[in-house]
Amino acid sequence: MSIQEMITKALLDKQEKKKNRTRSNKFNPSSFGRCYRNQYWNRQDEPVTNPVNVKSLMNFEEGSYTHSLIQDQLPVEMVEKEIDSEDVFGRADIVEEDAVTDIKSAEARGFKAFHDIPSDKFVDKNPHYFLQTGWYACMLKKKYIRIRSNVKGSLQSFRIHEQPTELWKDKVQHELDMLRMYWDKQELPPAEPRAFNGRDCTYCAWRKKCDEVEDGNR
Repeated sequence: MSIQEMITKALLDKQEKKKNRTRSNKFNPSSFGRCYRNQYWNRQDEPVTNPVNVKSLMNFEEGSYTHSLIQDQLPVEMVEKEIDSEDVFGRADIVEEDAVTDIKSAEARGFKAFHDIPSDKFVDKNPHYFLQTGWYACMLKKKYIRIRSNVKGSLQSFRIHEQPTELWKDKVQHELDMLRMYWDKQELPPAEPRAFNGRDCTYCAWRKKCDEVEDGNR
């Protein structure tokens, strides 16, 4: 078996083990801003019909490495802070004195095109990032939401995009209200791609199942 084959096998084995992990049975802030149906099925622990491919798994590993590279330089009490509420559970990447900071990473070319841009354009393209991090900022009563956009594997190549938490409080609350409405009624939300510039479905773990539901409704 070649080194590349061993790497591929290790990644697939890790993905398989995740299927057996104990879930919180709560909404996850990392999905805020995505299709409500996606978030509903994620909380319901619905079996995925579109597992990520090996290339995506490699990208995830590179992103996880970048997270660790940054977080390992910081006091342990600042990183991966667990926040648990009645129906939402997550871990904040970095908790600063006045802000919650989330780490997003991309390869150098993607970073230049989509991350190293004026903050107003970045916010317009990625409102889901600020919903996700905004929940932590609201829960911890921090004044700012910060997205640290990093070139993968680098401590030096980064851009900070900042927003006042106050600007996102109502939007975070609306996200929670919508999710709770569907969950309390146990009603499957409509399919509505809201993130990734309308390409939410492309990255959805339940795309095939969703297509079957939509076909059944026609």
